[in-house]
Amino acid sequence: MSSRTRFLPPEDRARAAAIHEVLTLGAAEATPAGAERVMRARLESRGLRVEYAAVRDAATLAEPTDGEPKRALIAARLGQVRLIDNAPWPEGP
Repeated sequence: MSSRTRFLPPEDRARAAAIHEVLTLGAAEATPAGAERVMRARLESRGLRVEYAAVRDAATLAEPTDGEPKRALIAARLGQVRLIDNAPWPEGP
């Protein structure tokens, strides 16, 4: 459990777990744009207010380019709590 998750009521903690789930879901997409769409839609369907769900260049956080390492980045709010996470994003299957 992250330090921020402890500020959530117990009934919201399961919804907060969606952050990690969508990083895994996004990693299965073939393109960064596809990953961003899927991640945003899933977070919103769980009732989180998405600030960003993006795939960016791992070193610079600029728009991703082919052949360079990438990271999936998420920031979303659940109530007043801002939840963030990130994970490596592999090139598509």
